[in-house]
Amino acid sequence: MPGAEGNTAPKISVVIPCYNSARFIEETIRSVLNQNYPSRQCIVIDGGSNDGTLSILQRYEGRIKWISERDEGQSDAINKGLKLAEGDIVTYLNADDVYEPDCFNKVADFFTKNADRKWVYGKCKIIDENGMEIRKAITWYKNFWQRAYSYSRLLIMDFIAQPAVFWRRELTEEI
Repeated sequence: MPGAEGNTAPKISVVIPCYNSARFIEETIRSVLNQNYPSRQCIVIDGGSNDGTLSILQRYEGRIKWISERDEGQSDAINKGLKLAEGDIVTYLNADDVYEPDCFNKVADFFTKNADRKWVYGKCKIIDENGMEIRKAITWYKNFWQRAYSYSRLLIMDFIAQPAVFWRRELTEEI
């Protein structure tokens, strides 16, 4: 995999499943496109929205890849998107979540420096519809247990926040 510091950064593909997400989808897309990172792909899989989501997606034509068709729900949409993903590193982000600035640089740097690692997770804030942090006790709990990671703890406790998980595409192909 090319290094983030070399001439070619590893490509990061983000799959965004959505349905009737007009209220949030543009901020989510911008959080991907506005990353100060040279090689990214944004894939939106829409389940056939009828609330204005499609007009927002059309405004990003050429900057994102998107399809809109009936599907079997979120998991089906994510799987469709993963099949379209071209990145060395992949993830999915729900249509009402956002990435912090510089997230992709940190992810690429980790994978570049840790060639043997297949997935990584980070910290995550829970926000409300106005972008204000909420449920800080849950964030504290997850961050606390992340510092003491063990596979056996992971099987018992849910301390990894899904929006902060990235993995090498080869892992998807293995599974």
